[in-house]
Amino acid sequence: MRERMPLVLVLEDEPLIGFEVEQRLNYFGFRVGGPFRSGLEAMGWIRHNDPDSVVFGVSLADAVWSGLAGMLLARNIPFVVHTTTTRQQGDHDPVFDKCRWVSKLSQPLDLIDAVTASLPLPLSGSRSERGSKRSAVSSDYPQPRTGIDPL
Repeated sequence: MRERMPLVLVLEDEPLIGFEVEQRLNYFGFRVGGPFRSGLEAMGWIRHNDPDSVVFGVSLADAVWSGLAGMLLARNIPFVVHTTTTRQQGDHDPVFDKCRWVSKLSQPLDLIDAVTASLPLPLSGSRSERGSKRSAVSSDYPQPRTGIDPL
């Protein structure tokens, strides 16, 4: 039986960055939901879909990112923060301390590495059947480099 490709939801308020992230994920074989510019729009999509991971720009157009992050955690959906700030800079909701952070200024493959590391194993079956989170980047992908703020 062929395993399905991971589904990654992309949340990004800047259209060109959202498009670039979508293209990068598609290139590496991920299925992509979005990109969505609005947290409310993404919440509606999540109610009817089951993403394996989320790439999360915390500056969504409607500023509901904190509630959306809580919804993702409640559904056990891992996410990666993709931003121009670091975890140590500025104010952010503590819910964002529970995920990986990748700078928008990092190397292009750093985001792929972080998303891959967030995925539960194995990808066949439902999220509740998949067990523990991936603890290291799969050997099928390049190893992480600079630009990732680890857990």
